[in-house]
Amino acid sequence: MQDPTHAIPQASRREPWNKGKLIGAKPPLRPKHVWSIRTKLQIAGRTRDVAMFNLAIDSKLRGCDVVGLRVEDVAPHGHAVDRATVRQKKTGQPVRFEMTEQTREAVDSYIAAANKKPGEFLFGGRNGTGLCGLGTGQRCLKFADDPASRHGHFMKIDALPLTPRYLRTLVREGQARQAAAAA
Repeated sequence: MQDPTHAIPQASRREPWNKGKLIGAKPPLRPKHVWSIRTKLQIAGRTRDVAMFNLAIDSKLRGCDVVGLRVEDVAPHGHAVDRATVRQKKTGQPVRFEMTEQTREAVDSYIAAANKKPGEFLFGGRNGTGLCGLGTGQRCLKFADDPASRHGHFMKIDALPLTPRYLRTLVREGQARQAAAAA
């Protein structure tokens, strides 16, 4: 007669693929991560990605709304405006946002470099249509200090206190750091 404990073969216990990984909602980008990504994109000379990243941060729009922006949404007369209004795809609600000076400069330089005209998608694909933001978001976020702990795409960043006043303070701090590093 067989021993009942040995009748059923023991299945090898595999370790779960997500053991030790953060599941569920990920933490938002901190201001130091935002500055790190922005600076590294600027150093790499990637005007399109800088403009897209800055717009995503300032507007707090979802990725599908950022890549669906048209030139006239943010620069109706050829230059970026202070405030813009965009209708969200998911909710259908209009969202009004203010662009910082740094974002306006990045958008203006991108429009000039890419020779964008009103009516075109701001971040259009090769065939003139809007494009999927996943790949670009991954390229932008690979510049983060710790990309493994971040999303693979642009997220709606609503946990940061990114009011225009707070952003102006961040810009001043960044300029002060740059001046101190140059001196």
